[in-house]
Amino acid sequence: MTRQRSLAHSPIANPVNAAQDNDHSMHSIGGDNEMSDSSSGDNDGLIGQQADVAEDEAEGEIMGSEDDDMRLDGISVSSSGDDSSAEEYEEMYKGWADLFGNDNPVFMAMKDVVESSRRSTKLMKKVIEQGMNELAVPSPRHVREIKETGIEWVERTLRSSNECYDMYRMRPHVFESLHNDLVTKYGLKSSTKCSSREALGMFLYMVGPPQPVRQADNRFCRSKGTISRKFNHVLGCVNKLAKDIIAPKDPDFRSVHPKVANHRAAPFFNNAIGAIDGTHVKVLVPFEKVGQYINRNNDKTQNALAICDFDRRFTFVAAGVPGSAHDWTVLQAAMRKYSADFPHPPPPPPPGIACHPSNFFCTSSGPV
Repeated sequence: MTRQRSLAHSPIANPVNAAQDNDHSMHSIGGDNEMSDSSSGDNDGLIGQQADVAEDEAEGEIMGSEDDDMRLDGISVSSSGDDSSAEEYEEMYKGWADLFGNDNPVFMAMKDVVESSRRSTKLMKKVIEQGMNELAVPSPRHVREIKETGIEWVERTLRSSNECYDMYRMRPHVFESLHNDLVTKYGLKSSTKCSSREALGMFLYMVGPPQPVRQADNRFCRSKGTISRKFNHVLGCVNKLAKDIIAPKDPDFRSVHPKVANHRAAPFFNNAIGAIDGTHVKVLVPFEKVGQYINRNNDKTQNALAICDFDRRFTFVAAGVPGSAHDWTVLQAAMRKYSADFPHPPPPPPPGIACHPSNFFCTSSGPV
């Protein structure tokens, strides 16, 4: 609340009243002693008392005067009375100078206190005014300038075979076939504002090169939330597709593949049912788990296991184990964890079937 007291009513601002108070104080303090013996000590006490009173009065008047009105409760700041306030301060300083003298240390100390309070008040006004201006003027909202929508970019990319391969890692006819299968068999759907073609293009754009969510946000002019939801939706459909296509054509391996039967190394590889190997994929892991992911090249990797047939089709893929593990450990872990889906070599055939029971996978260092 603003104090209504004016500087003109301050007893220190009126040198006549201040002088009378001074005489009265000196008479009260030195009434029991001789003036000649106690004048020095009484004068020091009087000066200190007046300095404290003047400091309190000056600070109160500065922070609560009507001219320098400032209400923090209502956040209203007024600086219209700066000129009149300066004149009142000059009159107050003149009265103090007449009372104490221009060179008196008490006068100079009181003036320094008042000026310091004035500077603090002005600085506080500027800070509040700046804050009020920022609140009054809202920040301009960033509006994305869309030169080409996401679906327009997808369709334009599909018209160029090379661009389609660079962005999606597949040719346009493969994109169309994949999109058709995901829509008709595995539940890929369009939403109100995003078509299934754009969602698939968004997914392939992120997993192909690859690209992070922020890059896809910039490329497709979609929010990060939309990018994340569409990516997960397409990923779920692709996982369903993977269960159907990542599998052996002949789970029983009853025939010898023509590429093996007609090879110059036949018949030594007639019982081979595929090739198996592991590959190291770089990963980011928490600091406390870094040790188990360090491979022999001092890279943080995960050893992924893959099996393919002689048509170069993947028949089994597993994420594997941390990169420090040996390939044999990765194979054993995959056979235990994914026993139902692992393409095990068939058991010995019944009598009458011309197939050697010792089927095997080819590896980079020999049969497993």
